[in-house]
Formats: sequence, C-alpha cells, structure tokens
Amino acid sequence: MFFFSAPERILRWHTSCSSPCRYTGDGPPETGPELQLWRNKMKSMQKGFTLIELMIVVAIIGILAAIALPAYQDYTVRARVSEAMGFAAALKTVVAENAVNGNSDLSVGASGPGIDSEAATDNVTSVAVNGTNGQITLTTTAKAGGGTIIFVPTSSGGSALAAGTIPTTAISWACTTGTLATKYRPAECRAAGGGSTGG
Repeated sequence: MFFFSAPERILRWHTSCSSPCRYTGDGPPETGPELQLWRNKMKSMQKGFTLIELMIVVAIIGILAAIALPAYQDYTVRARVSEAMGFAAALKTVVAENAVNGNSDLSVGASGPGIDSEAATDNVTSVAVNGTNGQITLTTTAKAGGGTIIFVPTSSGGSALAAGTIPTTAISWACTTGTLATKYRPAECRAAGGGSTGG
C-alpha cells in the first residue's frame, strides 16, 4: 500500500503530457512552479468585468433612464395640476350653491388666482367662472403643463346650467375640454364624455 505526502495528494498530473505538466489541483501547492501556476489561475479567476460586459450594463442603464425620466416628468406635472383641481372643487361648490338658490350670477362668491386681483400661484395662472352658465376655466402655468381645463356643468338630462333657473336634478361636471395635454389631466378629465358629479 502506497502513502503519499500532502503535496502529492493535492497535485493531479496529466499522464499524457509531453511538456511539463500543468497543475490541476484544487488547493495551493506549497512551493515550486506549481505554486506560480496556481497563482496565475487565481489571478485569471479574479479579473473584473470585460469591456463588452460594461458596455452592456451602460446600455441597459441608458434604456431604463430613457423610459423612466419622461414618465417621472409627466408624473411631476400631473402632481402640479392637482392644485388646479383643488381650486376647481371649491368653485364647483360655489356654482352649485348659486344655482340651487336661483341666483342670477353663478359666480358670486368665487375666489382664486385672477379673481379680484388675486395673485397667481406656482401652478395656477388663473381661474374664472362664467356667471351665466357656471362654466369654470382653469389656466395652469408652464410648470403645470401650460394649458386650460374647462369644467362644464349640466343638469336636467344634460341641459346647460342657466343662471336664475334652479336645477331639478343633480349637477354633473364634464372636464374633457380645454388645451391642457391629455397626459397631464386627471383620469376623469381625459376620456370623451368623462366627468364627475358634484353639487
């Protein structure tokens, strides 16, 4: 029975080698050329990314950025438009109260940027209420898309609201008109015929 020393047990030699055999062991040899071979093997295994791999990673990051950046910018504008929607909600209440009271001017009590010299905000240039039919027009700043959203009230089977005439049914609001780009509008103000009920 043959017993081998530790280095002999670690080394496995190619029996068919005609030139000095390569080290193929799993652990580091103690000394000799095999130690240098093992070190070279370790160095080759510890190399970093290749140029092609780095280019692929950069390309993937570029594609993701190209998709995510515009989506984030649109989201930011929609968030700014939400301030205008806050003004709209308050003005809807004003119009509805004037309508149910039969007032001859549906804009009585309205307030907001552009009304009674009230200053514009960072996101809303002006708001306006038509005293005759209760239409509300919001104008946003460039930061908020730079356009208008028009809220049109109707009652009694879709007929236009009229000052001095008390509506017999709930007031409905449609907000699909105006110049503000569709992608910046709230969901209820995008689809044709979409609207919200208020009053």
